[in-house]
Amino acid sequence: MTVGITAAIAGIGVAAGPAGRWELVAASVLLVAICGLLVLRLRTDPLDAPGVYALATAVLFGVTSLAWLSTPGIPGPGLDRDDITSALLVVSLGVSAFAVGSWLVYTPKPHPTLIFGGGLPSVRALGIAYLIGVGSLALGIFLKTYGYVTTAGVSTTVLSVVQLFASLGTIATLVTLCAALVYFRTGDRQLGRMLTTFVVIQVVLGFVIGYKGASLDPLLVTLLAYVAIRRRVPWRFVGLAMIATFVVLLPANTAYRASLREGSGGTVSALTRTLTKPELYRPDNLVSDAYVYASYRFRLIDSPALIVANTPSQYPYAHGTRYLELPLTLAVPRVLWPEKPVLDDSTQFSSTYWQIPPSRHTATGLTQVGDLYRNFGLLGVGVGMFAWGAVLGGCSRLYRRWYSPRAEMIWLYALLKAVIYVEADLPFLLAYWLKTLPFVVGVAWLLLPGRTASPGYQTMGRLLGRNLDHRVESSRVPGPARG
Repeated sequence: MTVGITAAIAGIGVAAGPAGRWELVAASVLLVAICGLLVLRLRTDPLDAPGVYALATAVLFGVTSLAWLSTPGIPGPGLDRDDITSALLVVSLGVSAFAVGSWLVYTPKPHPTLIFGGGLPSVRALGIAYLIGVGSLALGIFLKTYGYVTTAGVSTTVLSVVQLFASLGTIATLVTLCAALVYFRTGDRQLGRMLTTFVVIQVVLGFVIGYKGASLDPLLVTLLAYVAIRRRVPWRFVGLAMIATFVVLLPANTAYRASLREGSGGTVSALTRTLTKPELYRPDNLVSDAYVYASYRFRLIDSPALIVANTPSQYPYAHGTRYLELPLTLAVPRVLWPEKPVLDDSTQFSSTYWQIPPSRHTATGLTQVGDLYRNFGLLGVGVGMFAWGAVLGGCSRLYRRWYSPRAEMIWLYALLKAVIYVEADLPFLLAYWLKTLPFVVGVAWLLLPGRTASPGYQTMGRLLGRNLDHRVESSRVPGPARG
C-alpha cells in the first residue's frame, strides 16, 4: 500500500509540470513513505493506535497537500509552495520521532482470541440507554439551544441546563458502539435491526443540528466495531460511505447551515429549502464541490506552514505556557478555580496567524506538530512527537494486556475521538479526553462485561435482588476471530 501511494504521488508530480513543484512532491513522498513504515503495524493489528495515527497523518498532511500543485482553495495568508514544502519536512521530522517512540514502547502482535464469561447486555438495556442519549439531542433541538439550530437570546439558565444534556448526548454514540460490538459478536437479528435504527436516527438528528460529525459518528463507530470483531475492513461499505458523504452529506450540510443562518422560517423551512434545491444535487456540481471541500477542509498542512513561516519572525514562541499549566488545569475544576485559563489557542490562532477578523468567532486547528513548533521550535517537535508516539504505543500495549469487551469499547472510541484527531494541539486534546472519559468508562461498565464480570447494570440488579433482563445469547464464540 505504501509503495502504491508513494508511486501515485510521484506520478502526480510528473504530470504537474514545472520543476519548481518537485520540492513539494518530494516532501509529500517522504512523509507518506515514513508514515507507511508505521502503517505496516496495521497488518498485524488493524486497531494499533500508532498505525491509525500514521494513516491519518499520511492522508491529512501528505496526500491533501498535493492540492498545492494547482491553485489551492482558501490558502493560508501569504503562503507559497516553499512554505508548504518546509512545513512538510517539519512534519516528516515529527512523524519520524513519533515512529521511534512508538516502536520502542510496543511492537504489535496478533490480536488475542478470548472467551468472555460475563454475559452480554439485553436489547432492552441497550434501548433504554440509547433513549437517554438520543433524548438529550432531541431536547436540544426542541429548545433550539444545540448545534446550528441555536437561536439568539437564549437565557443563561436554560442554556447551561441544555449544555448538560448536550454532553449526555454523547451517550447515544457510545450505546451505538456497544450495540455494534454485541451484534457483530452474536449475529442476533433483533439487535441488528435495533443497531440500524440507532444509526439512522443519529444520522438524521446530526444533520438537523448541522454537525457533520454527529451524522458520521454512528457510521464510524459501527465500522470500527466491525473491524474489531471481524478483523478485516469492509472496503465496499467504506467506499459507498465516502461517496455518500462527499457527494451528498457535505454539500447538503453546507447549504442547510446557510439556510439556518438566514433565520427565516425556522428549522423546518431550512430543511425544506435544502432538500428541494435541485442545483445542489447536479452531478457536475457534486463532484466539483466535493473536491473543493476536501482539498480545503482536510488539508491540514496550511496550519503548520503558517506557524513555521511566521514563528518567531512575526509571532514569538509561546514557550510552553499551556503545557506547563496543563497538569494544574486538568486537576482543578473551574468551580474551585474561577480564573482557570481557557484552552482557546485555536481561536487565537485563527485571528493571529490566519488573520480572520475577531468578529467572526471560529477556531482553526494548530495541529500537534504545529503547536509543538510554535512553543518549542524544531527540538520541541522531535521530543514532543517522540513522547506522543511512546504514549500511544504504551496505550496499545495496555489495551492488549487488559483486553475485554469494556476495554475494547473504550479503545475504539479513543481511536475515533483522540488518535485520528491530528489537527488538535495536545493540551486541548488531553483536556477534552479527560472530560469525555468518565462518560465512556461509565457506559462501558454499565452495558458491557469484563473478562468475567457481568455488565454493570446486571450486577446492580443482583445487589437489589432483581433480574433486570434476559441476556442476549450468542451462537458464536464471543471473541474476535483470528486472521
